Amino acid sequence: EGACAITDRFSVAFGAFANGFEDVAGHVVHRRAVAHVHGLGWIVADEIDTDRPRDIDARWHFHPDVAAVAQGLDVVSADKGVANIRITPVGLADATVRIARGESEPMLG
Repeated sequence: EGACAITDRFSVAFGAFANGFEDVAGHVVHRRAVAHVHGLGWIVADEIDTDRPRDIDARWHFHPDVAAVAQGLDVVSADKGVANIRITPVGLADATVRIARGESEPMLG
């Protein structure tokens, strides 16, 4: 399931992955929409549809040289003179943030 659209002002794509997660019981659908507003930036929206309560780890990977810092529940890159990114979770009841650097055991995938 998926779709995309490209115009002079923005590009947007949508996709979903359902019930194919390893070692996960029950019904789970991960939907993602990605929008690029030309000249402004990117928006990525994820939705997890599940038939039971779950602990979900949302992982974003930065290059090791990026100065990623936590600001509350937001994670931002703070590199001077270059484009930066802000990750802002919304709609989460009990969220926590942890920034991991250089870990290989267990491998973060």
